[in-house]
Amino acid sequence: MDVGDWILYWITGSRVDYPCPALVTGKHGSSRSLDITVFAKDGRHVLKTENGVRHIDDPDYPVPQRKEVGAWEPTKTFLRNLDLVSHGD
Repeated sequence: MDVGDWILYWITGSRVDYPCPALVTGKHGSSRSLDITVFAKDGRHVLKTENGVRHIDDPDYPVPQRKEVGAWEPTKTFLRNLDLVSHGD
């Protein structure tokens, strides 16, 4: 993910809740973690900013940190576009 990309953000770090839209504002330390601005589900106002958020499926993401900071994953649109570019269809 790059700065300016939209992602889905899971506040609890688990897919049990509904995700919020978030904007990538930087890469924290390594490319495995992101700095993000989280928006309300309706996208109308900023809820918070988070630093060092890792991917929801990262097996090395410590559970306490995941619960405190949350987790992210790409949007379906991003994955669909990536698939189009990768396969040329």
